[in-house]
Parts: sequence; C-alpha cells; structure tokens
Amino acid sequence: MTIGETIRALRMKKGVTQEELGRVLNITPQAVSKWENHSGNPDITMIAPLCRYFGISADELCGIQNENVREALEDAETQSSALYTRGDIAGMLSLWRKAAARFPADYAVLANQAFAEFAALHSGRLPEDENREELMKHAVALGERILANCRDEEVLAFARMPLVAEYRNGEFCHDPARAEEIARSAGDIRGSSQFLLRWALEGRAKEDNNVELAVICLSTFSDLLETADLSFWSEDSKKAVRTLSDGVSDVMNRRGL
Repeated sequence: MTIGETIRALRMKKGVTQEELGRVLNITPQAVSKWENHSGNPDITMIAPLCRYFGISADELCGIQNENVREALEDAETQSSALYTRGDIAGMLSLWRKAAARFPADYAVLANQAFAEFAALHSGRLPEDENREELMKHAVALGERILANCRDEEVLAFARMPLVAEYRNGEFCHDPARAEEIARSAGDIRGSSQFLLRWALEGRAKEDNNVELAVICLSTFSDLLETADLSFWSEDSKKAVRTLSDGVSDVMNRRGL
C-alpha cells in the first residue's frame, strides 16, 4: 500500500472524514484528498502527528514493515500455539518478548506478549527469575496501552479478556469498576462480526461462520449455566433457560449433532 492508501484506510477505519482529519492536523481537507488520491505525499512534519493520531509507527504508515510484521506474527503464533500445547509457558513468554522487541509498535504482538505474561502468572509455571507482582503490573500496563491506542477490534477483543479477569480477580491489580468499564466498552454481542456476517455472507462461507457462531453461543451458554448462582434467578428466568436448553437439545438431536 502507498502512504496515501494507508492514510485513507486508517481514516475510514477510524470513521472520520477528510475534513475532520484536516482539522486535527491543521491542514485543509484538499490536502488530505491529495494524499489519498496519489497527487502528493504528506510533508515530513506531518508524519509524527499522523502516527500519534492513528496509533501506529512511522514504518507502518509508510508501509515498510507491514509485510514483515504479518509474516513474523504468523510464524510466532504457530510457534506459540505449539509451546502452549506442550505447557512450555516460559518458552512462549520468551518468544513474545523477542517479537515485541523486534516490533515494539505492533499491537497484535503486544497483545500476545500480555497474554503470555498472564498465562505465566496463572499457569503455575512462572519462571523462578520472574517477579510476580512486577510481571502482573507490566501485563496490565501493556493491555491498557493497547486499549488506549489500538484501533483494531480483533486485537482489542484479545486484549480485553485477560484485563477484565485480572481487574476482577487479580492479586495485585484488583479493580472491579475498571473490569466492568472495559467489559462494557466491547459493545453488544449482537454487534459482533459473527452475528453480522450471518447477513453478509453466502454459501460455504456463511455456513462456516454459522458453525463458528453456534460454537461460541453454545459454549458461552454452557459456561453460564455451570457458573451461575441460580438462587438469584427468578422463576421466570429459570423457566426461560430450561425452555432454551430444551430447544437447543432438540435442534442438535434432529441434526444428529
């Protein structure tokens, strides 16, 4: 992508007009239009303000690292999955620390580093040379940095999950109010990509998405029933859940699932 294409993509993703971006940068909307239409490039003095506004590095803005980051991230995710499966939490933590040192401005890498740190803290396999409190505070700080600056919803969702759990039940960063604030920032479940893709896709792609959505819904439903304190539920709520549960079971039986 050219720098103009990158600016346009970031602007659209952020949901701002050329006029709004121009006001932030103290330039005319015509100047923004020229960048996006390949009629000119931003002056060197515009690079830092653009990077701050969009929460990216200069290399990302100029398209220098995009391909390298993507390939490195895919490779690291494959290795990380294998390490996690083997229970090598220390290896996974080392892997993502090295990736973060290489790509310190990439929020997907930082989110994986934070996840590895949370995993090390709660797996019972914390390396002996790690300070538990310092590692926890670092993981939380990474998560908060991502929430404050990242615009990628997939990365944000990945960062929110351990933060909510840690603020709610954590040993060193207990803050239930912040846990609720982060959870509510995620928006309604009906606005998730899997729900919306039911109407956007066709054919096999639609069916694959429906399967993914069904798995998410059923696993969430199962978790809720296992952990819920039913003593707080009204009789109407219990009846509604029983009806829903029976309906799900009936559909799965009829489909041979």
